[in-house]
Amino acid sequence: MTNKVRAMVSPEQWGDVDPLPRTMLEDEGIELIRNTKRRLLLEHEMVELIQGCDVAISGAEPTTRAVIDAAPDLRFISKASVG
Repeated sequence: MTNKVRAMVSPEQWGDVDPLPRTMLEDEGIELIRNTKRRLLLEHEMVELIQGCDVAISGAEPTTRAVIDAAPDLRFISKASVG
């Protein structure tokens, strides 16, 4: 039995305008751990959100060494940003 992939999504509006990326991941059985604060997260909030995740989709939030170290099973980081 394989473990379910967990993906942290820190950009608060990710998937709101175009839900296709979100639904594609969900359709593949990936559990999305979402930022529900509707604002940029602080480093300690990122540390809490990323724990137990295999994938990180982050925006302008701080993806620091402390954040990365909080997820020893992290395999992939994607930056979702503009500019």
